[in-house]
Amino acid sequence: MDKNINFIIVNVNAFASYETRDMAGSMRVKNIFNPLVDKANISISNLILLDLLSLQNNNNDESYKNKIDCLSIGYTSFKSPKSIFNYLKKGFNFIKAHYKKDVDNIIYNYQHPDIRNFLFLLYAKAKGFKIVFDFVEDKQHETIVTINDKLRQSLSLFFLRLIPYYADAVFVISTHLKAVALKLTRNKIPVYILPVSVDFKNIDTYKKEQ
Repeated sequence: MDKNINFIIVNVNAFASYETRDMAGSMRVKNIFNPLVDKANISISNLILLDLLSLQNNNNDESYKNKIDCLSIGYTSFKSPKSIFNYLKKGFNFIKAHYKKDVDNIIYNYQHPDIRNFLFLLYAKAKGFKIVFDFVEDKQHETIVTINDKLRQSLSLFFLRLIPYYADAVFVISTHLKAVALKLTRNKIPVYILPVSVDFKNIDTYKKEQ
């Protein structure tokens, strides 16, 4: 008998339509999870963490078209305690509401731990979720423009070094990232290569239109 699995996808809008030309990350995660949406033994929800630009142009209703319960949250500034409090409260409540008893509860976090998601990941771990990461970029070579960028990268690298203590697995998109992840995990948790994802239905549709 297939196991019952409950996923919460964190960070990225996982079910944005192709017509919106959303970021490549959304398309990767959508291609991974779309085949699982109608499986009777699998539950999926989506906690979308918005940056300031996305907050100003929030258009994340696509998830509802796929009958996926999603929540988009963000904070306006580190200088606004009320904004931070509301952000954390909404995120914690979403994770708590989507925890299910007697199933495998899994947080799939697209990309790295950082200041926006780290407390949610720790809370989910305490609730009984397994934490899985999907890395598609090397955080150490991220472009730094502002002081805020530098601070965010430094915190993220710190959280990355702690991964063996709270994560259960890491997926990566390339052999280079696998080598990076193996150094971080120190063989304490498994690391798997998950190549570029493709939705063949869209390829078939494109051929027909031609």
